[in-house]
Amino acid sequence: MKFEQVGSVSYVTWDGVFSYGTNSAATFQLQFDRANGNVTLAFGAVAVAGNGWLVGVAAPAPNVDPAVLSQALGSLAGVWVELGRDDEALGVYRRALQSLPEGHAAIFDIRLAMARILQARGEFEAAQAQVEALLPLYTTPVRQAELRVSLAELTEARGDAAAALTM
Repeated sequence: MKFEQVGSVSYVTWDGVFSYGTNSAATFQLQFDRANGNVTLAFGAVAVAGNGWLVGVAAPAPNVDPAVLSQALGSLAGVWVELGRDDEALGVYRRALQSLPEGHAAIFDIRLAMARILQARGEFEAAQAQVEALLPLYTTPVRQAELRVSLAELTEARGDAAAALTM
């Protein structure tokens, strides 16, 4: 899966995706025009063998790799953010968190992305809760530093620069 932006259009491309149970690959793309809100589904190469197409996100089957699912959901959330649709992005990020096993590395980035959205909306307590949920899980000095910086930025954004210096 690839993500690209050209002008006001965001592209998410699936290149060489095999239809279930076959060795027939297809290439398709979602195009999001942020200027007018149009969404286009474009097919570059369609396999003649294969199955029907289903567009959407459903609960994963037990054998779905959670890392692949969370990556796909993260890309979708990123598109929603680009379109200024924060509620949809937060919903997709929550779905990604549900798909990951406890302790998965992607949880760190997903929660920080959620915190940034919430901070931009002025929902400082909710943003802080996302960051604080990571503190006991990521104890390496580098991760702790990243989290402390995020908490300091939240505190400063709330208007308490003096307290931000003590984080």
